[in-house]
Amino acid sequence: MRKTAAILVITICIFPFLQVVKAQSVQEQAQTKLKTDYPIQVHISGIHIRTHCGGVIKSCDDVLYADATLNGKKVDLVGEVVPIVLGDYTARFAKKTPVTSLQELGQKYEVLFPDNTYWRCTVAGFSE
Repeated sequence: MRKTAAILVITICIFPFLQVVKAQSVQEQAQTKLKTDYPIQVHISGIHIRTHCGGVIKSCDDVLYADATLNGKKVDLVGEVVPIVLGDYTARFAKKTPVTSLQELGQKYEVLFPDNTYWRCTVAGFSE
């Protein structure tokens, strides 16, 4: 009877600990998956909203320009207007384009936000 009670007490004490370890393991796996799915480091240091007119319909829309650093290269990104906070993010290629003489100009990316939404953007320029 004492052995059964001791085993029961030990099980009750250890079970919550095992759940915490399991939850941490799942979180670590999710973080590892994000690092492999979004391997590009992005730092957004400035944002600008500008009006862009043209196209077939001849309408004007606001677009968001972001001053960013992609894996150490300073670039200008352009995309839909979304709420962005300056800071560090991860990204991945949305559509890999062939390398040209201008290399990444026109390259499309998906920048991942902390709430697991992303911003589709395009490289619109370079700076030093």
